[in-house]
Amino acid sequence: MPWLPEEVLPGFRAVAEEYMVTITELGKSLLPVWARALELDADFFVDKFAWSYTYFRMAKYPPKPDLDDGELGLNAHIDTGFMTFLPPAEEAGLQILDADGTWFWPDLPADALIVNMGQFLERWTNNRFRATPHRVVPPLEHDRYSLACFVNPGFEAVGECLPTCTDADNPPKHPTQSYWEFFNWYMTNTFTHYGKVKPTDNNEATV
Repeated sequence: MPWLPEEVLPGFRAVAEEYMVTITELGKSLLPVWARALELDADFFVDKFAWSYTYFRMAKYPPKPDLDDGELGLNAHIDTGFMTFLPPAEEAGLQILDADGTWFWPDLPADALIVNMGQFLERWTNNRFRATPHRVVPPLEHDRYSLACFVNPGFEAVGECLPTCTDADNPPKHPTQSYWEFFNWYMTNTFTHYGKVKPTDNNEATV
């Protein structure tokens, strides 16, 4: 998708790109934490993120004062990658599914960032780390804005069951795949038109 013209939203692209760079650096700084939590060398993940695949999704949820029971702004799902960073929105909406199957509102300290684990990390750890199921409930009175930044390994990074996450009683549950192989498989099987939409000369998409 092309950027909005500068005269429509001055400075928007520069701010968005700076934010993506900042969050990517933050994500990479946490890689030793993930590694040590898995009893691996602190630098285990570093080379896998040398050319990290980061993308930024900004979403607006308009108010729904007549919200029906069970109505959602975004259905329950887990992210595909390694980790997702979310600053808390001014309007509540994000709910997390606990391991016991209960949806709850996260209680965040001031100036906190939400960090969700993704499906590729779950598979890499042989389900030792759990991808974070979440959903969004529409706001009742005001627009809700979400700024999700996804920090993932490079597409060539291979997710092979980690040696500290398997033994004779716990064999690998997932195939060895590069991030691109997994990402492409997931997108192809989730979105009907993935890979079938081609840009035209005027940057409009056609199927």
